[in-house]
Amino acid sequence: MKRQMWWGLKNKILAQDSIKLKSKERGSGGQRKQDLELRVGTWNIGTLEAKSLELINELSKYRILVACVQETRWKGKKAKGIKGYKLWYAGMDGRNNEVGILVPNDILKQLVEVRRCNDRIILVRIVVGEEIIAIVNAYGPQLGLDEQVKCEFRDKLGDLMRTIPENEKFFLGGDFNGHIGRDARNYNSIHSGFGLGARNESGENLLAFALAKELVIANSIFRKKDEHLTTCKSGGHVTQVDYFLVRKGDRTSCLDCKVVLGTEMSTQHRLLVLFFRMRKKIVEKKVNFRGQIMWERLKGNMATTLSNKINLSGFSR
Repeated sequence: MKRQMWWGLKNKILAQDSIKLKSKERGSGGQRKQDLELRVGTWNIGTLEAKSLELINELSKYRILVACVQETRWKGKKAKGIKGYKLWYAGMDGRNNEVGILVPNDILKQLVEVRRCNDRIILVRIVVGEEIIAIVNAYGPQLGLDEQVKCEFRDKLGDLMRTIPENEKFFLGGDFNGHIGRDARNYNSIHSGFGLGARNESGENLLAFALAKELVIANSIFRKKDEHLTTCKSGGHVTQVDYFLVRKGDRTSCLDCKVVLGTEMSTQHRLLVLFFRMRKKIVEKKVNFRGQIMWERLKGNMATTLSNKINLSGFSR
């Protein structure tokens, strides 16, 4: 299939190929439907110091439309252009938490909102095709922190979700510092059983939050080898702590959610990419066709007979 890009209502071609036209289907009522493949990534990069260009190269290589990054180590609430992308980030002291979201310059005109909730949560809303999508980057509290910090994180995330219209596509990605495990017991409606290892308390809290908010864990939908479920390798330990969550109603639109192996930028965590299908209806314009009579080809008295009929009906030649 010929690969081409579709950009918004202007049909621009994106250099990153992050929105890709996958197929066409003919619908009813003179409409066609286009499948648009969206790629959204999340990556705990450890630090962005001296790595920003490496990061952009990786995002471009894997055609990521929007990237959620954690542990940037950049403090303040600012925005910065980096080689064809723009980064919005939020950090307190440059040592902990710090989150950011990167968007290609090609789609900045489609940006609706950037909202920095704190140094753990940031939101962007973007027009893609005929819809607005909301992407939230969240960095969950580490295991050793107080329960109050963890409760405040979940409450802040819940408050943010309530401000997002239910008809908008919603993507929640990030490092949640929790293990949902393989066992989907009590959470079968949001966890499809394809996890890694055993569930812990933070993973239980994430699943409970997802169940209450009617979100599904996109990572758990697709059967994969353990190596492709592992989002973090550290000191010989392998874990799954990075996830994407989407609305239950959009579950079937998730084409894949996988860890990217072999990135050139060295980090403990791995790039996790969600492949998502969106539909755009195209109404085909009806063309009014006016017939033409080839009078010179009519034989005998056929031309005279037809001409009389046309005159009697009120039309003229």
